[in-house]
This record gives sequence, C-alpha cells and structure tokens, in this order.
Amino acid sequence: MRMASPSTRGIWIDLLCFMWDLNPKGEISASSEDICKMTGASLEEFKRFSDEAQKYNFCDFSVTDNGLSQIRNRRMYRNDIKRKNSKLRQRRHRAKGGKNGGVTLKSQRGSQCPHQNIIELYHEKLPEAPIVTTWPESLQKFTRARWQTKGQDSIEFWEKYFDYVSHSKWLTGQVKDWCADLEWLVRPTNFNKVLNGRYHRNMARIYNNMEGWIDAQQN
Repeated sequence: MRMASPSTRGIWIDLLCFMWDLNPKGEISASSEDICKMTGASLEEFKRFSDEAQKYNFCDFSVTDNGLSQIRNRRMYRNDIKRKNSKLRQRRHRAKGGKNGGVTLKSQRGSQCPHQNIIELYHEKLPEAPIVTTWPESLQKFTRARWQTKGQDSIEFWEKYFDYVSHSKWLTGQVKDWCADLEWLVRPTNFNKVLNGRYHRNMARIYNNMEGWIDAQQN
C-alpha cells in the first residue's frame, strides 16, 4: 500500500469507510462512475487505483460480468464472515443446550458472584469470541476475584467491560487470527491491561482508560 500513489491511498481510505457500513462488511460492488462519486475521484484516478490494486495486491479487485467493479478488503470481509458464523454457531449451541446455553457450572456455595450472568453477557456482547461451554472452579476463581473488587461487583460494570472489549480490534480478532476468550479476559494481568487501555491504542489517544471511555458514553 505504501508503494501506491497518493490518489490511490485516498480512494482506498474512502472505500474502507463505505465498506464498514455494508453487508457483508469489507466488500463493495459498484460502477466506476458511482465509485468516483463516492470517493471524489476522477475516472483517471480510479483507473490508476484499479491498476495499483492488482499490482500491489492490497485488496481483491475484479470486474463482474455486468461491468461492476468488485473490491474487497480481505481482512474486513473475513472477520465479518467469522462473526456471523460465530453468532449462528452460538444460537445453535444455545438452542441445543437449552435455557442455559449448555454452559455447565460447578455449584459454589456462598458465592455471590453471578458467573452465569457474566458468561451470558460475554456471549451477548462478544458474539465473535469463543463460546464458553464449561466454567469450572479453576476459572470461577478469576471471575469471583474480579467481582469481589470494589466497583466491579455489578452486572452493569461487566456489561460496560464487554462493551469496551468489543471496541478493541486486537481483542476481537480484527488484527490477527486470534480472539480473546473469557478466561483470557478475566485473568488478573490481562484484565488490568484491558482496563488501562492497553488494547485500545487508537482509542487511547482520546480516552486514557475504560473509565474515560465510559464517562464519554454517558455525556
């Protein structure tokens, strides 16, 4: 992409913004004229874009039988398909498992930590993340420890926490072929890094940590 001309980079950035709002994300099919209108480019600049796209391979570019330019951001498209497949798999899993979605928990007498509620919030807010099927005592101790910390002992906090995680490209598999699961998210070292904005680099330029982000959402 760095080898491409300035006009090509500008067109690509504009197209990425449009692709994000499409279904599926990451792919657009339109005539050359329409793409020029969308991006403010000339036909000559778009011709250069198509040539450089194929030369530098920063996207998939093809022309359909009816003459439309089909442009795809491979990572965005792949991640969108993965998220949709994960949602479908989660719905099937819950339907098969019944009311509790198949999650099995060992009984924990005297514990006030609502493990099941936290797991359900995790599934709801992070559909692309790995599904929790079991949550034994060895893992319950992590959620219990978090719950026993002042300010983290409410469902509202966990809802905001998973919301915050969902805005991290790194944690949701949009940067590399890895997605944070619940065990990773509640381990103390990782948990603190998330709260401090370690995995929200772009967002950290505006909000220093999760609390700053939450305050901004409430204003």
